[in-house]
Amino acid sequence: MEHSIAAIAPGTTPGSFPQVAGLAFSFDPDLPAGKRVKSLAIKDGKGKIADIVVKNAELVGDANRIFRTVTLNFLATGGDGYPFPKTERVDLTSKDVDKSERTGLATFAQDGSEQDALAEYLAANFKQIPFAQVDVLPAEDTRIQNLKFRKDMVLSKVN
Repeated sequence: MEHSIAAIAPGTTPGSFPQVAGLAFSFDPDLPAGKRVKSLAIKDGKGKIADIVVKNAELVGDANRIFRTVTLNFLATGGDGYPFPKTERVDLTSKDVDKSERTGLATFAQDGSEQDALAEYLAANFKQIPFAQVDVLPAEDTRIQNLKFRKDMVLSKVN
């Protein structure tokens, strides 16, 4: 997570800024590397805290626990400078996929591609209004909390 927020500066929009699910974290972009992430909690399917990973900018719990992540090939291969480990990687695309196939509700991208997966999900779940939520201000964001704009509330509802 430290890498994902390292390039934040006034007037910039770094490509490395994360899009996350299943967790919430707070950060202070003005602090030195290694201390920027102030809180990080893993959330369950109902949004409740399942595990606390970082509290007061310190790693807590079992430092050897393992987290599974899903990411794009671009990031997994070091895009935007992400330092993903090369161990135990599992690619979920089949080598036998017909790259010309365009089936399903969204047909602009090849079947099984990252773009197709997202488009099929959006088409299936948001048929009438694809996207009608305006972005919230940084002070209102509860998943990724920038402490320059709001108080740290990541761990405020610990079970």
